[in-house]
Amino acid sequence: MNLNDFDIIKKEGDKIKFESEATGKRKQIMLGIYEWSELQITEEIEKNFILAFDEPDLHFDYVQISNLLRILREFSNKKNIQVITVTHSIKLIDNFPPNNIVHFKLIKNLISEVDYLTKDQYEQIGDFLKQISLSIGFRSAFLFFEKVFVMVEGDTEYRALPILFEIINKRTSIEAGLSFINAENNDNAIIFAKY
Repeated sequence: MNLNDFDIIKKEGDKIKFESEATGKRKQIMLGIYEWSELQITEEIEKNFILAFDEPDLHFDYVQISNLLRILREFSNKKNIQVITVTHSIKLIDNFPPNNIVHFKLIKNLISEVDYLTKDQYEQIGDFLKQISLSIGFRSAFLFFEKVFVMVEGDTEYRALPILFEIINKRTSIEAGLSFINAENNDNAIIFAKY
């Protein structure tokens, strides 16, 4: 469905093309369509659906992304629906656990490679990911976009190594795509590091 093929009828009766409407109004209409669709596709319908959204959050603000997330979750909670969403939005990615994310990355010769956590891998490191997420704000997107994770044993290393890195390299570890994670003597950190 291409929304640009549709007309919008205003309260006054004027008819305009969807693409001619203001950006904010188009976003509102799109969210309304998603919400209406979610109400139409019920589990009573004896069919299975795959719903694919291509960057549904494009140019959405924080509140609109939250509404979109609610709608996507309502879709995916239904037994007869599989939801696939393509996005570059860190906000959207961070609202799903890493085992629900598939990362397509372009490698040499214009070939795509797929990264994802298998069920077994997630069972091994899931609890640790949740713990570090709560303690240091580790988010799902970091798992796929950071270049290097450095696991350190405790507080001393966690505080010292970023400072030493910056002194030696003349740039911060954040600029270099380096994430230091305080394992706090947690055994699951070793499993995560191995992954």
